[in-house]
Amino acid sequence: MKKIYPFFLKNAFIVIPAANDAKLNEKIAGIAKEREIFVNRVDDIGDIIIPSVSGEGYCNRYFHWRSKSCPFKIYPAKTEEVITPEYAQMSRLQNEIREKLKSLVNDQKKRKEILWNIINDNDVWKAFEESYEKAYMKASRHIM
Repeated sequence: MKKIYPFFLKNAFIVIPAANDAKLNEKIAGIAKEREIFVNRVDDIGDIIIPSVSGEGYCNRYFHWRSKSCPFKIYPAKTEEVITPEYAQMSRLQNEIREKLKSLVNDQKKRKEILWNIINDNDVWKAFEESYEKAYMKASRHIM
């Protein structure tokens, strides 16, 4: 197996292991995860999927997170913004709230509206800076 030099990942926020060697890809992904770097796997499920849409001289990038929450799956991550750990925390929060809503709110459209309200709530995003629990409490206000 080829030697991996972890300093190659210095200052990275996304790693895409794409060797034609599954063990090498796994090792690269493991090093990235140890450093809390998002991983986009080409041969397995990673933290994030990065498709892009191109045409007429422009390119839009959308980050597809491993989230069951529809709003978060299609939430565009603007390329001019830095992708932070809060994005992964929001994906987790959306999954947890979505499961909770299934037992509390029968109307799927209402559940979707609540999830969109959470994802667009700046107070929830800011609360992640303090703790996941605080962000969850802020998001829970949308359920009441």
